[in-house]
Amino acid sequence: MRNTKNLSLSLILVSSLILLNCTTVDYVGKTYPGTSHVDVYYSKEEVSNDYEIIGYAVGYKQDYDSIISKIIEEAKTNGADAIVITGIDVEVSNDNKTKKVTASLLKYME
Repeated sequence: MRNTKNLSLSLILVSSLILLNCTTVDYVGKTYPGTSHVDVYYSKEEVSNDYEIIGYAVGYKQDYDSIISKIIEEAKTNGADAIVITGIDVEVSNDNKTKKVTASLLKYME
């Protein structure tokens, strides 16, 4: 019985750690065939190509690099050629700090 209890506690702990380490990205917008490369900009003025905004993404996690990586993957999946990071923030709830990144997804005009 004790081994079963320890196993259950271990599974709960591992599941909790996995959930805490997940990066969540929400996307709303158009979808095009996937791309293999996405340019990253921090200002729309940096973008030299003509483009249209195809959607918006927002990601949450404990560190900005992981969020931006996940937004890039989301952009590739939805056929974006580039993203523009439009904002960063920290949300505090019950002594937990969650970082937030917002981005516009761009499709270059050909």
